[in-house]
Amino acid sequence: MSQANLAKLITDAVPGCDSQSAYCCQGEVTASDLKLSIDETTPIKLPLRPATFRKLVDASQQAPYGQRTKTLVDTSVRDTLEIDGQHVGLSDDLQAAIDSAAITSADALGLDNDRLQVELYKLLIYPKGGFFAPHRDSEKRRGMVATMIVVLPNAFAGGELIVRHSGQETDFNFGKNASDQAIQYAAFFADCEHEVRKIRSGVRVCLAYNLILQPKSESTKQTKSKAAPPINRALREWTARRPSDPMVVALEHQYTQDGLSPDLLKGADSKLHHALAQAAFDCDYALHFGQVSRHLCQHAEDDSHGYGRYRDYSRAIDHDDLYIGEVYEDEIFIDGWKNEHGELVDLPYLACDASQFVSTIPIEDWVPTSQDYEGYTGNAGNTLDRWYHKSAIVLWPHANSLEVFLDMGIGFAINHLLAMREQLFDTPDEELEEACWECQRTAEAIIDRWPSQLHNARTDGDPEARALKKFADELIRFDDPALIERFLMTVHQRDHFFQLASFIQAACQRIGADVMTPILLRLLRTDRQPNQHGIVFGEGLVARDAFWLAHLCQRKDHGGLTESDLAKFLDAAIDQFQKNVQGAERDRWSRSAKPAPIWVDLCKAALSIDDVAAAERLFKIAVSSPSTFDLRKLSVPAAVELHQWSRKKLNRVSPLMSTWIDGLAQQLGSATDLEPQPPADLASPEVTGCQCGLCNQLSAFLSDPGASTTRIVARKDLRNHVEHTIVSEQLDVQTGLDRSGNTHALILTKTTGSHDRAVTQYKSDLKLLATLKALS
Repeated sequence: MSQANLAKLITDAVPGCDSQSAYCCQGEVTASDLKLSIDETTPIKLPLRPATFRKLVDASQQAPYGQRTKTLVDTSVRDTLEIDGQHVGLSDDLQAAIDSAAITSADALGLDNDRLQVELYKLLIYPKGGFFAPHRDSEKRRGMVATMIVVLPNAFAGGELIVRHSGQETDFNFGKNASDQAIQYAAFFADCEHEVRKIRSGVRVCLAYNLILQPKSESTKQTKSKAAPPINRALREWTARRPSDPMVVALEHQYTQDGLSPDLLKGADSKLHHALAQAAFDCDYALHFGQVSRHLCQHAEDDSHGYGRYRDYSRAIDHDDLYIGEVYEDEIFIDGWKNEHGELVDLPYLACDASQFVSTIPIEDWVPTSQDYEGYTGNAGNTLDRWYHKSAIVLWPHANSLEVFLDMGIGFAINHLLAMREQLFDTPDEELEEACWECQRTAEAIIDRWPSQLHNARTDGDPEARALKKFADELIRFDDPALIERFLMTVHQRDHFFQLASFIQAACQRIGADVMTPILLRLLRTDRQPNQHGIVFGEGLVARDAFWLAHLCQRKDHGGLTESDLAKFLDAAIDQFQKNVQGAERDRWSRSAKPAPIWVDLCKAALSIDDVAAAERLFKIAVSSPSTFDLRKLSVPAAVELHQWSRKKLNRVSPLMSTWIDGLAQQLGSATDLEPQPPADLASPEVTGCQCGLCNQLSAFLSDPGASTTRIVARKDLRNHVEHTIVSEQLDVQTGLDRSGNTHALILTKTTGSHDRAVTQYKSDLKLLATLKALS
């Protein structure tokens, strides 16, 4: 069933929801006593006369407008005078007529008259030139759902009220008021965009009312009734087709966070909610309210044809004139969650896609809340960014809540599990088995959704990292070896940085070393699987696994494991580690973990349990892989670290280590037998690898003992080639550029760079040799 058919099935089953409901209405107020006063001391006669108008102006102030959390006064946005409603008094006849008009408006807008409260907010004065730019009314009181404007009889021209909602527009011109013939009113929902056009002549005076719905009493709340079977069928069909995706039913109106409540829903939204709430009850679905935000970024072009940098983009662009192309980004998420009663609930945002929406207005036809067009800037293409906001009812089966919670983030799902585990202590015996099974299912789902972390470690302050650690700590208390193995194997494949030392130690002590030994052995022997591209990240042994093994070997109780078990672990770990070394020897950009820290931890593990065979294998790997175990950068620092660790932890140094360190010292001794001497001249017999004419000229210059500098006149690309040869082959030549003449010349000057580098290396080797000798 398509989205359009699904939306039609739901709305057809709810009377009044098959099309957009009224969002505004108008009428006339009939009253014989048209009197009002300001602070009970200043009577105002209608229609207004110039002297009366001056009284109003004296009692008024410039009207502000709201911008997010700020209240501003800016006559370029709103040029209106106002008097607070508490200072305005109406005759009984006029008040009764306006109250009657409010009830009529509520009927037209589908509001509950029994809960209606009419509150005079302001008396507004629009002199000639006065206006109010397009805006939406803020929710001034809890329960405010609509605004009613009562225009008082007075001569004026212009001042039309334009109300827009979901692509529709209604124009109220109050023609009878302008001719002093009647009092007209207009009412509209507070989320509708509206504006007051400029007053061309005369003065427009009106009363602004807030239409408020009081909360339902328990006695008036609707009772459960049988839902329309088509809605039940639609929910079940949705679940059968998309079991893990919530259904998002877009509401016709946009509600504030306070206004998004069952008692305050407007028009068709109220009927739709009632039907969906009953269907959710019948089908065992969870029902929530949420605020939908969508950001859509697309390629767009105007009539500048790529010459937008010459246009003035400070002025507004008519987005209807833009050619809109491919989508660069389309992000939709739901937050601001409330439960079925309209109470705030602590749920994180949920990412979703357009296909999850059921809406009488297709999502492609939603009206953006704001949009921004960026023309050609020279650095980026033309883009149109649009932001949309909708209020919605979100439904999913209670049985699928776990999948939804996981989509909200693994951290949230983990906290949900921890809360479930905490509640087990208070669960009745007859319900305990089912509750434990639900905890088990949740833990398995979290393991299966474990996030991939193959390249970079999480930061310590990362909330997700803390949640994952809490989960691992709690998982041990399940006392389930199969669940622990499932966790270890999943982390083994997906997460190379989650530390397992404390987890494995605790598991061995709680479940038993005899149970954990085969699990850990399988863990170390299991190769990582290639991704969808056939690439294996972390082939061999990752540093984390060498660390937990060294941790167990260094503990006095070995976590309950025997040294024989640990020796088996070491043998398997070294087998895997050889793959790291083979990858590094084969490819300097190997995707395997760097061998150095892994090798040091494995050495610590072998030496801690005095596993001579394992230590011999490790030192042999280091000696036989000189390109990986660089003498100066890796081997000497590792020798210092292992020697100091052995003295501190073991109070001895193994003969194997001493022999290895002696071998390193011999290599450095050979390297420092002769101190580098300055060259007799700067001639070099070296010939460059390239045999082009310019490089041959460079070779001749290098071999000439009498030449210290030369010039190569050539165009830029050829000069660049010569410079590249000098840099890539580390030739003792310094380059410069002579810009005189039509063709620039490359200036080459011989240096003593090779000798200088040799001297630096010699001095460094002497220090390293002294460091190794100090260890003996």
